Amino acid sequence: MSNNKSSNNAMISFAAIINAEASRVVATMRQNSKYAILARQTMSSSYGSGSSAASGLDIDESLVDDPLVQEFMSLRRALFVNGLMLETSSSSALGDFGGGSESSRNNTNNKMGQQPLSCADFIRPFLKCIVSVETSGPITSQALSAVHKILKRDLIFGSDDVEKAVVVRDISEAVTMSRFEATDPDHDDAVLCKILHVLIDCVACPSGRLLSDDDVCDVLQACYRIGHQSGKESGFLRHCSRHAMREIAEHVALRLKENVAAGGSEDARLATWRDQLAKRASAFEKLYDEKQRTTTPSTPPRSPHHIAISPVNREGNESFDPVRGPGAIEDGGPKIDVGTPSSPPTRAPIEKLKSLPAPHASPAALEIFKFACSLIEASSSATLGAAKQKSASTSNNENGEDGTGSGDSGEAPTEKPLVYGGDRSEEAEQSLMLFGIELVGTFVETIVVSSATNNNVKNRYPELFVAIQDDLCKALTSLKPNAAPPVAAAACGCFTMLYATMRSELKLQLEMFMRVVLIPLCAAGKNKASSAANATSSNSAVTFNRETQRIALETVVDLCRQPHFVTDCYMHFDCDLSKACVFEELVSTLSASAFPANGARLSGANALSVEGLLAIVRTVSRSTTAESSSASSPLGGDSSMLLGESNGKKKASSTATNGFSDDGIMKNEDEEEGDSPAALRDELRGLDPWEYVKASAAPSGIARARGLRKSRALKRRLVVAAEHFNRSPKKGIPYMQEYGLLPENLTAKAVAKFLKLAPGLDKEVVGEYLGDPKDFQVEVLKEYADLFNFENVTLDKALRTFLDGFKLPGEAQKISRILEAYAARYFGANPNSCADADSAYVLSYSIIMLNTDAHNKQVKKKMTLEQFIRNNRGTNGGKDWPKETLVAIFDSIVTDEIRLTDDAAPKLSNSAWHDVMRACEVDQGKFDAPPDEFESRQYDADVFSLVWAPTAAAVAVIFERATDEDVLESSVEAFVAVARIASNHRMTDVVDHLVATMCAFVTKGAQRAVEMNPLRPGVALGEDAKTRSAAKAAFAVANAHGDDLRRGWCNVLDCVLHMRRLGVVPDDVAATPTDAEEEREPITSNNFITRQKAAQSGSLFRSFSALIGGSDYDYSLEEEKARLPEPTEREKALLEKSDTCARACKFSNLFADSKFLGKESLAHLVAALAWAAGDPAQPPQSADDEDAALFCLDAMLSVCYRNKDRARLCLPRVVSHIKAIVGAATQEPTPLVERAIFELLRVVRRVLPEQSGLQSHEDIANSTAGGPNGIADDHAIDALRVLFSLEPQVADAFFERIAKSLNLLVRQCASLHIKTARGWDTICKLLAASSRHPKASASGFDALSFVMESGSNINASNARALIECACAFVDSNRGGEERSIKALSLLKDANDALCERSRSADCSNELRSEILAGAWGDLAKELARFASEDERSAVRDDAVLTLQHTLLSAEAFDAPAEHWLALFHHTLTPLLKHASENVRQIANDGDRYDDNSNAWERTATIIIACVSKSFLQYAAPMKAEDPEAFAPTWLAVLDRFAEAKKYAKGEALIEAVVENAKNMALVLCKQDIVPYAEEDGEEVLYVGTWQALGKIHESLTPAIVT
Repeated sequence: MSNNKSSNNAMISFAAIINAEASRVVATMRQNSKYAILARQTMSSSYGSGSSAASGLDIDESLVDDPLVQEFMSLRRALFVNGLMLETSSSSALGDFGGGSESSRNNTNNKMGQQPLSCADFIRPFLKCIVSVETSGPITSQALSAVHKILKRDLIFGSDDVEKAVVVRDISEAVTMSRFEATDPDHDDAVLCKILHVLIDCVACPSGRLLSDDDVCDVLQACYRIGHQSGKESGFLRHCSRHAMREIAEHVALRLKENVAAGGSEDARLATWRDQLAKRASAFEKLYDEKQRTTTPSTPPRSPHHIAISPVNREGNESFDPVRGPGAIEDGGPKIDVGTPSSPPTRAPIEKLKSLPAPHASPAALEIFKFACSLIEASSSATLGAAKQKSASTSNNENGEDGTGSGDSGEAPTEKPLVYGGDRSEEAEQSLMLFGIELVGTFVETIVVSSATNNNVKNRYPELFVAIQDDLCKALTSLKPNAAPPVAAAACGCFTMLYATMRSELKLQLEMFMRVVLIPLCAAGKNKASSAANATSSNSAVTFNRETQRIALETVVDLCRQPHFVTDCYMHFDCDLSKACVFEELVSTLSASAFPANGARLSGANALSVEGLLAIVRTVSRSTTAESSSASSPLGGDSSMLLGESNGKKKASSTATNGFSDDGIMKNEDEEEGDSPAALRDELRGLDPWEYVKASAAPSGIARARGLRKSRALKRRLVVAAEHFNRSPKKGIPYMQEYGLLPENLTAKAVAKFLKLAPGLDKEVVGEYLGDPKDFQVEVLKEYADLFNFENVTLDKALRTFLDGFKLPGEAQKISRILEAYAARYFGANPNSCADADSAYVLSYSIIMLNTDAHNKQVKKKMTLEQFIRNNRGTNGGKDWPKETLVAIFDSIVTDEIRLTDDAAPKLSNSAWHDVMRACEVDQGKFDAPPDEFESRQYDADVFSLVWAPTAAAVAVIFERATDEDVLESSVEAFVAVARIASNHRMTDVVDHLVATMCAFVTKGAQRAVEMNPLRPGVALGEDAKTRSAAKAAFAVANAHGDDLRRGWCNVLDCVLHMRRLGVVPDDVAATPTDAEEEREPITSNNFITRQKAAQSGSLFRSFSALIGGSDYDYSLEEEKARLPEPTEREKALLEKSDTCARACKFSNLFADSKFLGKESLAHLVAALAWAAGDPAQPPQSADDEDAALFCLDAMLSVCYRNKDRARLCLPRVVSHIKAIVGAATQEPTPLVERAIFELLRVVRRVLPEQSGLQSHEDIANSTAGGPNGIADDHAIDALRVLFSLEPQVADAFFERIAKSLNLLVRQCASLHIKTARGWDTICKLLAASSRHPKASASGFDALSFVMESGSNINASNARALIECACAFVDSNRGGEERSIKALSLLKDANDALCERSRSADCSNELRSEILAGAWGDLAKELARFASEDERSAVRDDAVLTLQHTLLSAEAFDAPAEHWLALFHHTLTPLLKHASENVRQIANDGDRYDDNSNAWERTATIIIACVSKSFLQYAAPMKAEDPEAFAPTWLAVLDRFAEAKKYAKGEALIEAVVENAKNMALVLCKQDIVPYAEEDGEEVLYVGTWQALGKIHESLTPAIVT
């Protein structure tokens, strides 16, 4: 009950509205004089002349009203006849079959009393009023208002959707056909606007979903014509028209989306609709049969519900048809025409009802979408239409004479061609294009964008998907370079949206849009600037192009911000052998557009170009770093820059370096090596390049990355090969064979494949090669043609494709030969398209002639279509070609010239787009799966290598010209970001370049600051924001990425020195760290320099450099600085800015963090410090030079200390530098020399303890010493050898402190850290040098004693050096005899240590022999020397006793006999001789015999005993192993004894000689070493022994033995 009541209420409301609106329409009509005149004329003709009052008749004027008025009156009366007859029934549409028109009120009342009225009955009078040609604008407007109200309030009712569909379609058709008499333009526009509103609601209302596809298209076309038909419409009307079209398009798109979301196919929905139609038609058939039985011929037929669409124009009345104009296209959609007023009921309406179109769905949406795309191309089409009437030269593409124009029938014909009326001015065209893009955007935003998340546009909307790929992308790509900025912005924005949502399906479309639209537009500014000198265009035109360029650049930035755009371009274009290098072209264009013209100011286009480059950099940064931060664009706008600091310092690289590398470039680990011909041949493995690329291809992941990188490298090689071929095919082919690009056994197929697919070929050279008549070239031509797939392609399109790869040669024979090969290939692929290959050849030749004729400006009389058809009669195997084929070919050639595609600057053409879509059909237009994060990183190095240089240069230009601090900071952040990425990829040359760029700004600013304010340069720095920003950038990169700096360290240190001159770098930045218990020794030379400066009223330290440099130093500046007043508040603020900058630069970290640097970077840092210090051989020219030298020296030593575990990398260069300083030292000590000496000693002392176990295996392997730290401490201790070159005066001044430092060094490092022979040699030589210095000897001997006492620190590696050093102290008189004797005691300890080492089980025979021949042999010789030469008797005697101990303990060495024989021969026998000689010299003095003589004889006595005991100990092995050598040695010893006795004066010596000789004879004889009786073979020894003994004393005979 409640539902019925609600329905009744709705019908009551509907009746009330209909009644009120009918009343208003009638009232409006009666205000029109036409209807009033009609009423009077009717009465006069019916009742005679005179008025009704005069005749006395009571006449109802409504009876003589216009029929249209009577319709409304009947409608109002019907609403209240027998109550409200508003219920619908199955027979509500019976009136459709009543036939005829009601002409009288009685008949109408009769009819309406018989059955209820349908919704169509109520609306019919309003629709008649709307389509009537006699109604004026106000009447039509009032009727439209009534219909609009019904639609707005959704008052259409019916028993089912079919009945509602009939009503709403009647409304749409009536409104689209609306006609009214034009009056005032303003009022007419108001009526037209109301029509637009009704059309909008007709589609938007709930019943609007029942409109058919044709109805919707008609509604949209009507809206379009209202605003664009004549071209004279007001701007307001035009905007209203476009607004209506947008609204309609949006509703259609939403309904399509809802239908797809609801599920089910369109076929299912259509079947449901047909079921409803069948039921409805069945009901009508019953009513029709019943009516046929009851209807008599006299019954007037009922008027149709559906209004006739054919307009009636009354002669003499001006009617306004907003929809149909002259030449308008008749609608082809199905219409329901249920009869004419005079016809009897028929079955035709029923049949049409059965075929009533289904509610609109995808066809309407697709048609509207294509209509919008055609609007985008409208301007281009108009331009093309004009071009069709002109010819173009095939050589220079210039416009020629008028020719035959025709549509491009070579492409698929448009299903529903558009007619564009009205104003076709450039402004109107641009406006129309903009609207077309907006209309397309409605569909893209409503359907595509919302479906992109599910990536199902292709599956859900297949027809729309194809239209987007084809119509829309082609329309957007047709954007002209001089397009209005709004149009360019809309087109670029639309394509960006498409890429973001349909990326995977727009590979080829993206390539075309980039190369045809975006890249040329981005370069438009440069092209404009280059031709500005000769241009005559207005300033507005220049601005126009610049704005369009800005839009294109903004689009590039937006695209680069897309997650996969950069990798898409690089992977699918630059790494594809068959594609252009789109990414490289884009980067090149952005780079060229980033720099302003000479003398020009920085423009927005320059800033956007930089932003585009930075967007690419950000893409690389996102995949190479885990953290990100944001930064602003250098000239404003969003420039999100990943500038996160590193999570920590890098570990030192383990890459070894040999010396100092000049380039310092670290190779990318993934970089392919081997670019030699042999390496490339091996890589290709006999495959041609394209097969090799296919073999290397992979679907995704690291394998795909490797394959693409190989493809990219091969593409570069192919480009080089193409350049060789372009210069000379004869030389180019052998070059390609050398690199494996062509097989060694050359084949025609391989050459043909190269000619077709290789990038960079000169098409003219290719054409000449293919046209060559030589047999091999002819075979190449055949293979070349066979590479094309012409299946199911028209002849003209196939010919375009074939000729696109080369330029036809000029000779007719060559052209004929090429076309023969083409024709044979085409006929083979399409045997049913022509009679034979000759037919294809003839038509192809005819096409070439037509192309030349149509587009050559020298041809005045152009070929017509009839001539072209006549020329080709009978050429298809003796028959004629189909006329439609020739017409299509003619139109295609005339409208679209066959021309070579410029690979460097491609243009959009129908044939080119046809190739794109054909490739899409075979699934070649898809992007591969996007790379994951790991795979993306594989491309980053290559991408970054292309973009870093232009980015850095562009940012530098902006930084140089910018004045705003925010812009400066943003530029700095961009520099740091680029440097960070370069560091991640180990591109050291890039990091060097970036640092050098920023450092150039710093040094220039620092010099300027000193010039501006020499007394307080820090104030000038505080005013210079640019220099501060540059300093922050340079040192941020150096601190964060120092490991990747090489030559850039020189720039960094130069900046440090310039900043130091400004007073912002502290003195202790480069100081070597000290231990808690160790203080840095003051430099005593400073005191001297200070006194010198005080004498000259200046800084002593700085004046010293001026003195030694031979130049006068101006100390007035120092005096002014000393008298400077306190800084002002402003100066304090500026100085605080300078200090803040210095703190941000973190100068100390440069050296403190050097321990984290890799080997190459560390070596370059030390080398850079040496460079920055200046040439030590040249005296400093200023105080700053001397200060820089001291600073750099401190820094070098600090770096060495901080890298004590890698001292071998630093110390060689440091030592070389210090040696140069010491070598250039004057006779007077200088602060630099003093600092060099003692800081070096301190660093070595602290470096050595860190050496143990920290050197690499390579160090150990290369070490020549036994210890594990051989190489390491060699480099550390070797640094001290520079002290050997000190000038005597300088050495004397410093040696006491040197000795003390050495003593400390030895005590700290001797036991564990000095292990190589060379290291000990260096230490011992320095200690030995101290033995002769009066103040240094004590410290030197103390150090030596520490090492040698107890012998625990003596080993094979240091024994010789220690013995040599101890001998120097024995020789020295410093410290008296006591120190010399202590030194001898140290020698004794050394001998004991060596003997103990020889006795150890781990001592090899080789080591034992080495010790014996080396250190021990030196010790024996030196002791013998002291015993024979030293003037001090106590020292001599102690030396002899030490020698005796040494000889007797040497049994531990188990030395061979030859060693002892040699020892006696070279050492002991000469010692006896020297002793005898000394005794002889004393004897020669006559009777004088004093204490000195006694001392020498005492020494000789000890020597006799030493030699005697030693000989007895080693006689047996000497005799046993070498009897022949033993005898001379034994006899020589006896002879020396005899000499000593001969010259001896003291009894002690004489007795010692006799006793020792006798003892020796007894012992040797008892041991059967010396014979005491004659024996065979011993005669010489026997005789010689006893003769020599007899000379010593007569009692020494063989009898003593027996």
